[in-house]
Amino acid sequence: MNKVTNLIQLAYRAGKVAKGDSLLVSIQKSQAKLVLVSSLCGQNRMKKIQDKCTYYNVPYVLDDVSYKKMSAIAIVDSGFAKAIIEKMKG
Repeated sequence: MNKVTNLIQLAYRAGKVAKGDSLLVSIQKSQAKLVLVSSLCGQNRMKKIQDKCTYYNVPYVLDDVSYKKMSAIAIVDSGFAKAIIEKMKG
């Protein structure tokens, strides 16, 4: 998981991450390429994120890989999203 965390940190520093209120907006505008939801996320917010991701065909991962103790983040760059998915698969 260390390589995944490093990729998330790189995406965050590059400004390719949506968080907070802009997370749901990025999903709706099809900017989000991958959504990472941690166990810190509340049940209502998790359901809302899952429903939006399903409706807009955005892949999401329920895992404790969030960066800086965030409950959910969206990767808005396809290159970072593809690399994170590949590293998670092994």
